[in-house]
Amino acid sequence: LQRVPATHARLRALWSRILRALPSASRRDDGGLAALSPHYRKYMHNTTGWSAVIESCSHLSEALDPARTPHALTSALTLSCVCALMERAILLVNTPDATANERQWYKFLKTLARALKNTSLTVARPTHPLPEP
Repeated sequence: LQRVPATHARLRALWSRILRALPSASRRDDGGLAALSPHYRKYMHNTTGWSAVIESCSHLSEALDPARTPHALTSALTLSCVCALMERAILLVNTPDATANERQWYKFLKTLARALKNTSLTVARPTHPLPEP
């Protein structure tokens, strides 16, 4: 990931696979996953438009089902991804061409970030947290 530009065409498919595998991967090696968070943040900040944000949100919403697996909820990569997505969504939602669907995904991210912040679970700290308002 370090040698590939953040806008490389195949990165989107790679991040999709990583986010889909998050529940099982976080059960095995959360420390190794945390090392991926700066690369995901860089990828997210270099994307244009909502497509990568919406795709990542849909994969995270599947991975974060507490009935299926609590491991993804406590992963440092999960929280780092949510923070990176929030940063990107905050920039995109304030544009006049944001659709109602895109605003709904922004609300999903806000609710998810708030829920993870206030959960009773032991949650790992994100590698790059959002600044407090």
